[in-house]
Amino acid sequence: MPDELSELLGLQSKIKAKIIQEFSTAKEGSQILLVETSEDMQSVRKEVVLSLVNNYFSGVYFTTNMPAETLQQDLKNADIDTNKMQFIDSITKESVGNHTEDTKNITFLESPTQLSDLNILIERSLSRIQATKKFVIIDSITTLLIYNQEKTVEKLIHRVVEKNRLKKVLTVILVTKSTSEELIQCIAQFCDKCISV
Repeated sequence: MPDELSELLGLQSKIKAKIIQEFSTAKEGSQILLVETSEDMQSVRKEVVLSLVNNYFSGVYFTTNMPAETLQQDLKNADIDTNKMQFIDSITKESVGNHTEDTKNITFLESPTQLSDLNILIERSLSRIQATKKFVIIDSITTLLIYNQEKTVEKLIHRVVEKNRLKKVLTVILVTKSTSEELIQCIAQFCDKCISV
């Protein structure tokens, strides 16, 4: 057990160092593909948000992997101020039905298949953020592929990346290493940087 704990702590330290190194110089309008090779994806996500917030960015977090309320609480538990963030949740409404109401900083997408609505919600959520340095995190391509055709996801990412580049909004697109290499390469060509963590 102590060896496993030591190994986990060592992995978390490496993840943190890599993300700090990569994101400390991130500029407005950068488009970044983050390929998660780690078993500890929660740490990767928290470190990305922390790094951006510490560099005075505020932004939109689109989640397909966990309910926005849970994600928000996880970030708060990691001492990350989520008050200047907007969350788009694509899984809660599909899971619990229409009993879910939008809040001040959480917008619920009807379904992860409604990608045209997602584009609009990202725009709306960005407009609510007062900061000059903004980000969008898309978490994750891998989960979107469960609900959508590969070409549809590819087109969405291309549109989001190009809009955000023009508006000088930093974009982080998360994908796990299990996603097809062909798709990763396709999305990487839209981005300025591809990082494996």
